[in-house]
Amino acid sequence: AFHEKYVAEINNVTVEEVRSAAKKYLNKNNSTKSIVIPNSMSGGPGEGEDLLAGSEKETLHVLKNGLKLIIKKRPRLPLVAVTVGFCGGVETETVENNGIASLTSSLLLKGTKQRSEDEIVPVFERMGGHIRSSSGRNSASLSMNILSKDIEDALEIFEDVIKNPIFPQ
Repeated sequence: AFHEKYVAEINNVTVEEVRSAAKKYLNKNNSTKSIVIPNSMSGGPGEGEDLLAGSEKETLHVLKNGLKLIIKKRPRLPLVAVTVGFCGGVETETVENNGIASLTSSLLLKGTKQRSEDEIVPVFERMGGHIRSSSGRNSASLSMNILSKDIEDALEIFEDVIKNPIFPQ
């Protein structure tokens, strides 16, 4: 079976192969640096201040229908990132419908009442952005990243995907 062959191939990897791959890929030119800064940190010199420069604190807006909107501006970036999270995921499944959250998430971008699948993801890609759906342990989400100049068109599609998915056969 596939999984047996997969595990066997992993077990055949040598220490030298791992070292060789590490030398090739794990270097400063191929790395991304992330810094997590607790809210309680006062922030002295050199403690991530360059990452936070020009950003505002998050602002929470509770809409009339109870939905929560969190906004954080970073004015130096010409990008907009939007994520809509939903309760769901594996924790909401039963033995009878196991996998339904993942299936539902994967079908979100397959079309809406107004748009075909080809009018969703490829349109975002042509604008230099992306749209993704996902499902996890206790939530599902739809997210997009787009250039600020294209936000109007992108939000129209994003809203359509949330409100009007057709979940094709």
